[in-house]
Amino acid sequence: MRPSKRDAHTLAGAYVMDAISAPDRERFERHLAGCEECAREIASLREATAVLGAAAAEPLPAGLKERVMAAAAMTRQQPPADEAQARPNTQGSWLRSLAWPGRLALAA
Repeated sequence: MRPSKRDAHTLAGAYVMDAISAPDRERFERHLAGCEECAREIASLREATAVLGAAAAEPLPAGLKERVMAAAAMTRQQPPADEAQARPNTQGSWLRSLAWPGRLALAA
């Protein structure tokens, strides 16, 4: 699908993330050559992408995945939608057992 001249502006984010087809890339680059608004947006998005890419992720606390999976296995699942209307969930949520602030961990 060919973007119209007006729709070309919506491709800026996908262009920066290299998430558009080669023909759309070529069309957007032709548009970009004459559009100062898109040029500014591309510069801003590239800067934001670089900052996000440089962010360091913290490792998960030891055993977190196992605790979450165990809590999920013990949590009563919601019935199908038609049954859910007749019988609401009164069990509560496993999210209440999460210890907050600081780091994500399940209460023992």
